[in-house]
Amino acid sequence: MKYATKFWAILLTEESSLKQYLSKDQAPASCGGTCTHDQLEWVEFFKQLEPFIAVCTTAGQSLLKTLSYLRNEEIPQQITRRFLNHQCR
Repeated sequence: MKYATKFWAILLTEESSLKQYLSKDQAPASCGGTCTHDQLEWVEFFKQLEPFIAVCTTAGQSLLKTLSYLRNEEIPQQITRRFLNHQCR
């Protein structure tokens, strides 16, 4: 089986040619742009992001379980504060 890949490459020989394809704020400083990249900053960001995403995922799963439970639960005609407090424990 043959796979057709469509892509094209442009070989730039001068920094000034880069301006046709990237704005100055997207080009790295080494190419005359103003974009800076700090790898250590990215690592620190992801060290904080990944645990946050895990907690959000767990909270979302818990919410779905609770909603499913509530859908299947028989709810009395008269909902009282005592009933709601008992359900939350």
